[in-house]
Amino acid sequence: MSHNLAPTLPQELCDMVIDQLSSLRKRRGALTRCCLVSKAWLHRARPYAFRRAKVITRKADRATDESPGPSLRGFAAFLASASGATVRASIMVFTIYGEYNAPPGRGVSLLSLASTLALLPCLDTLALKGARIVGLIDWRHVMPSFKTLTFEDFAKVEGPDTFLRLISLSLRLESVDIPRSAKVFGRCDFGGDCAWPTWSPPKCTSLRNLTIHNVDILDIFARETIFKIQQDTLTSISLEVPVTAWSMRDDMQSPRELISHAALSLEHLSLWLHSSSDDDTGTPYPGLGLAACSSLVTLELELSFTSVCLQAFVCGLLDELFGRAPEHACKLRRIILWAYQAEDLAGIDTALDAHISGETPVRVGLARGSMRAQAGMSPQDRNAFIQAMPRLGARGLLYVYADEDKSPGASLGACAREDEEDVDDESLEETDGDRQENTDNEERKLDD
Repeated sequence: MSHNLAPTLPQELCDMVIDQLSSLRKRRGALTRCCLVSKAWLHRARPYAFRRAKVITRKADRATDESPGPSLRGFAAFLASASGATVRASIMVFTIYGEYNAPPGRGVSLLSLASTLALLPCLDTLALKGARIVGLIDWRHVMPSFKTLTFEDFAKVEGPDTFLRLISLSLRLESVDIPRSAKVFGRCDFGGDCAWPTWSPPKCTSLRNLTIHNVDILDIFARETIFKIQQDTLTSISLEVPVTAWSMRDDMQSPRELISHAALSLEHLSLWLHSSSDDDTGTPYPGLGLAACSSLVTLELELSFTSVCLQAFVCGLLDELFGRAPEHACKLRRIILWAYQAEDLAGIDTALDAHISGETPVRVGLARGSMRAQAGMSPQDRNAFIQAMPRLGARGLLYVYADEDKSPGASLGACAREDEEDVDDESLEETDGDRQENTDNEERKLDD
């Protein structure tokens, strides 16, 4: 076998093979073997082998504003060395793991993190998994760095001021994902000591996708960080919105400010709405600023513990959504409803049927589970969801939403036909089995 595959396989095909291997769960071993095939494959496979890097902060790590922990310091020293120089341009995903119960003061210095990121010119994603970020930086450390920032597994930030600077660390930032488990310690005196100083970094002009499923961090983001984002650049927003009598009396200020800030560019809006099952107060809908959204194409609603208060909120939201100017309302194409049980869809069928006219090209998708973890929908679940939406079902406006490819999915009629075909196939298999059993019985009788 020739060790030089270049004359045999085109370079494009070799790159496709290596790219497919890099997507495997146990990719490191496969890519290591590719490096042993030939020198040409070594140069092609090595960048894929080092696309993902991670640093695990040990229990002994202690960091201050100026002094990083030994784990991150060792990784930065490797990147600055001659050996690290050959791989640092290949790293696209950088993950920092931390302790779940790390005490205050122990974590990753924001200053040392910025210094390390400066050594990763092609970095695409910075992921914080349980890590605690401490310390402050000034605008001189802002750089063209990562495009995606994710908080995972109870990631923590030591103070709102540190959080604001972490968000503004990269000039190329396009996506921020903050789950409910994230934590920002301390309180922010809005407009006080936590306000941005005069030497703060320039506005972020590239942020497109924003997910905040944490009410406390949403307040910080909407009141202190929003003016550092260029207006009308966000195209996708996903928010957690608790719907209770108390939150509606508070006027929903934070989500409304964020939505209004992106009114002209917002195309996809996802709202995780949850309430208390015993909340039976029909508080008036305060408004979320949807009336000014001129480009909205998709609206996703996740419903949990539907109550009288939540039903009133959703009805008011739909009134605001379909009450926009006709040239804006006609751009809406899909409304996706997430729920674990059909009971959570109570009252929505009537409200949507009243708003969706024959000229409106809107379809309603049904999905079981949550936006972060879609659950399977059995035929029994599908029938229950259909029965909860009889008016839209009769008009042919319902479909099963497929989250895997963000496509409209299969229509309910097609799914019903597939179920019938499955039943027919099972009947045929049973018939074949019965026929074989009868044949065996006849053969035994002849032998006797």
